[in-house]
Amino acid sequence: MCAPAAKMADLNRLIENGRKRWKDAEQGVEELRVRVRVRWRYNTGRIDTLIKKLLEAEFAIQLRFVDELSARDSVRLLTPDGKEIAYHPDLQNFRNALALRENTDNLVMAARKAYGKV
Repeated sequence: MCAPAAKMADLNRLIENGRKRWKDAEQGVEELRVRVRVRWRYNTGRIDTLIKKLLEAEFAIQLRFVDELSARDSVRLLTPDGKEIAYHPDLQNFRNALALRENTDNLVMAARKAYGKV
C-alpha cells in the first residue's frame, strides 16, 4: 500500500471509530435522561410539605402519580369521587421553589374551604 492510501485508510478508520463513539455517547445520554426522568417523577420530596400540612388538617391522602410529561409539575387535590377541589399547574417546578410555602398554603386552604374546615 502506498503512503497516501495508508493514510486514507487510517483516516477512514478514525472517522468510523469517531462515529461509533458518538453513537455510544448519544445512547448513553438518552439512557441517562430516562433514568433521571423516572427517578425525579416518582419523588415526593417536592410535595412533602403539602402532605404534612394536609395530614395536620386531618385529611386522608392517597398519592397518584401521573405519567404524562405535560402534567409532571402539576398538583391536583381531588375528593374521593374524583371532583377537583384545588389545583396548581406547576407546584413541583423548581422555578417556584421560593413560593412553595405560599402555594402549599393556598392549596391546603382551598381544601379546607371545600370541606368546611376553615
